[in-house]
Amino acid sequence: PRTEVLAREFSQMGWLNDAWGVKAALTAGRLVQDKVREILQHLSQDVPEHRVFSHLGWRRIADNWVYLHAGGALGLEGIRVQPPVDLALYRFPKDPREPGKAYQALLRALDVAPHRLTLPLFGAIHIAAFSSIVQPDFVLFLDGPTGSLKSTLTALFLSAFGEFARKGLPNTWLSTAYQLLDLTFWAKDVLLVVDDYSPSTSHREASRLEEKAHTFIRAIGNRSGRGRLAPDGTPKPQRRPRAMVASSGEHLPPGQSVQARLFILPVEPDSVDRVRLKACQGETDLYPHALSAYLLDIAPHYDDLVRSLPNEVIELRTKAQDSELHSRLPEAIAVLFLGCRMGIEAAKRFGALTSSQAASLEAEAWAVLVEVAKEQGRVVQEENPVNRFFTILSELLRGGRMYLEGHATRQPENPQTWGWERDLDGADLYQPKHGAERVGWVDRDALYLLPETTYRFVVEHCQRSGSYFPLSARALPRQLASLGFLDVGENKNSKVLMFHSTYHRVWVVSRDRLREKFLL
Repeated sequence: PRTEVLAREFSQMGWLNDAWGVKAALTAGRLVQDKVREILQHLSQDVPEHRVFSHLGWRRIADNWVYLHAGGALGLEGIRVQPPVDLALYRFPKDPREPGKAYQALLRALDVAPHRLTLPLFGAIHIAAFSSIVQPDFVLFLDGPTGSLKSTLTALFLSAFGEFARKGLPNTWLSTAYQLLDLTFWAKDVLLVVDDYSPSTSHREASRLEEKAHTFIRAIGNRSGRGRLAPDGTPKPQRRPRAMVASSGEHLPPGQSVQARLFILPVEPDSVDRVRLKACQGETDLYPHALSAYLLDIAPHYDDLVRSLPNEVIELRTKAQDSELHSRLPEAIAVLFLGCRMGIEAAKRFGALTSSQAASLEAEAWAVLVEVAKEQGRVVQEENPVNRFFTILSELLRGGRMYLEGHATRQPENPQTWGWERDLDGADLYQPKHGAERVGWVDRDALYLLPETTYRFVVEHCQRSGSYFPLSARALPRQLASLGFLDVGENKNSKVLMFHSTYHRVWVVSRDRLREKFLL
C-alpha cells in the first residue's frame, strides 16, 4: 500500500515491515537491503517531497510571515503542519468569514462571568500569538472549587484557537512535568492550557503533584528548557517554552516562589452565568474566524511588532509598578493588558466596537488587571515562609499541642501557658493538652524558642495538612534574622541563655517586631 517515509529513515530500510508488514521479506544477504533501496529509488523518480512543520505559530516562509496551525498556514496554501497529537485541535478556518460578526460574538463572552475573570482571558488569547516575542514568564491560573466551571470558562476562550468548547481541554496535570515542558516548545504562539490541578488525598501523590507543578511553573517563569545530551555526550539545544500557559485547579500550588509566577484568577461557585455561557457556547464556531482575521491582519507588520512589543511591555510594566505588588506581577499586568489592547483595537478595526466603547473597555481592562494583581499580592504574602512560620506557631499554641513557659519573675501567678499575640498583662491563656510539649519560654520582650523542637512541630503540621514547609532548619533562622525578628549574637542566629537554672540555645524573637509586622 501507499505509505509515507521520512527522508532520513528511507535508506536504512527499517520502515519496510512497519509500512508493508511481515510479507515484505528481504532475501538473506548483506547487499540485498541496499539493492532493494536502490531499485525503489530508480523506479520512483516522481516521488513527491513535502516539508512538514511540527510546531505552531509564526514562521517566515518565502520572505513572508505566516501563522502555522494544525490545518496548515494562514494565508498560504500547500503548507503541511503535523504538530504533536495534543495540539491537533489548534486549527483555524481556511478563510475567515465576517470578522466583525465574529468579534461581536467573542466580545459577548466577556459577560459570561465578571470582567476580572474574562478580560484577562481575552487578553491572553490575543497576546499568546506573540509569546515568542514578549515571552510571558507567568502562568494564568483559574483557582476555584469543583463545579465552579473554571475549566469550561477557560475552554470557551480557548475556542478562539479551535474546537475546544465542544471537545474539552486536551492537556492535564496527569502528564509529567517534562512532557508538559516539551509541549510548550511545539505549542509556539498559542495559549496552552494545562487543566485540573487537584491534589490527591494521598500525601505521596499530593507531594508528587506539588513537585511536578514546581518544576513546570518555575521553568515557565524562567523561560528555561530541559537540558539534554546527544548520544555522543554533546549538549542538545534546549527546547525553551514558546507558548503562553494557562491552568486551572481546585487548589493553588503551594509556595511563595511558585505562586509569584502565577497570575491568579479566583473563581467563585456562582461566578459563571450559566444561561449566558450556554448561549456563547452555541456560537464558539465564530471565535476562530475572529482570531484568524486578527492574525492575517497583523502578519504584514510582524517584523515591526518584533521591535515594538518588548518596548511596550517595558513601558506598561513601569506604569504598573506598585509597592503592594510582588516584583513579578507588573510584568504579568503589562503582558495581559497589551493583549487586551491589541484585541480591542482589532475589534474596533473590524467594526465590532466604536471608538468610545473601545476606550472604555481598555480603561476597564487596566483597572481590572491591577486590582487582581493587588489581591494576588496579599495571597502571595500569606505564603511567605516567615509569615507561615508564625501563623502555624500561633495555631499550634492555640490548639494546645505545644506551649510556651513563663520566663523568670515575669510569669503570671497561675497559668502555665499563654499566647504571644498580646502583652502578658492581658494575655490570652491557653491550656495545653495532655502530653503537650514545651517549645520555649516567653516574657514581655521576647519569645525564646527551642530551635529543633519548634521547627519539628511546624514541619509536622505542614505534613499533616498535605503541604510542606519550604525552608530548612538552617535557612529559617537566617530568614528570621534578615527580617529583624531575631535578637542575634555576633555571627550567630541563636543565643545560649539560662532558664530555671539550665542553659539552652534558643531563637530570641522580638515581640515588638511581631507587633509591628503582624499588627498584634
